[in-house]
Amino acid sequence: VRRITISSLTDHEDTPSSRFRVRQLEPFLKVKGIELFDLPRKYSSQRAGLILPNKRIKQSFIKFTYALLQEIGNVLETGNRIRKASSSDYTLISREIIDNFPSFERCIKNQIIFDIDDAVFIDRPQTHRKTVTILNRSPIVFAGNSYLSNWCKQFTENVYEVPTAVDLSKFKEKVKKPKDKFIVGWQGTSSNFKYLKNIESELKEFFSTHNNCELYVSSDRYPEELTEIHKYIEFKKWNKEDEVSHIQEYDVGIMPIEESEYSLGKCAYKMLLYLSCGVPACVTSWGMNKEILNK
Repeated sequence: VRRITISSLTDHEDTPSSRFRVRQLEPFLKVKGIELFDLPRKYSSQRAGLILPNKRIKQSFIKFTYALLQEIGNVLETGNRIRKASSSDYTLISREIIDNFPSFERCIKNQIIFDIDDAVFIDRPQTHRKTVTILNRSPIVFAGNSYLSNWCKQFTENVYEVPTAVDLSKFKEKVKKPKDKFIVGWQGTSSNFKYLKNIESELKEFFSTHNNCELYVSSDRYPEELTEIHKYIEFKKWNKEDEVSHIQEYDVGIMPIEESEYSLGKCAYKMLLYLSCGVPACVTSWGMNKEILNK
């Protein structure tokens, strides 16, 4: 049986979609005779989070400059990644290779597998056009949920709905030790703090009327935006080694999202991680969240 080779142009090592939709599948694909060669980004503006972690990029000239240099490095290095990928049967990409930059996708000479797990095409005309162009060039498209799958099928027939899998050997329930406080937990990237901000008044009401309750936030930086509930927050710097144990501490995990078309593209993965660890999930009943709640 001929071996199939796939080179994946993934994001940097901590990006959730790259970790959970590509890298964790490598050993399982190998058993099926599919060899995956991961070619992650070496440079990313997200690494600016390591510098002055409590400041946003727009608030710090040093942080902004570092982020800009990272993105310039990424542009210069992307051509080399594409060249390496050309020796494989397929090149797997997730969204644009470089956001808002003249298309590198045209430089890919082998067949493209396009994996999409977010509604990146909403409210951004340039990204919408590029996404459609990539779809038209891709003989295989993997979509993270039914909304994304149906949207992609407007432009190509070769679409397969592939939800993001949870590794149950890693994300599993742990017997909790008795404790004197009730922990509400949220884990995610700082770009999604806006969803916590949207329910800040409700969180404040809950914590102010219930004793011995805390909000555990595990992310790349402290949520300084949540000005009204700082005293209830215990911040835990996210890292791969502790992500499971952090969730296992929760008494309930929350996943607020907006009831918008963009959120229909979300794949409820945060919710699935909570449930896999035996933690009840309190989520916005919208999109894929609602689908899972109804099952």
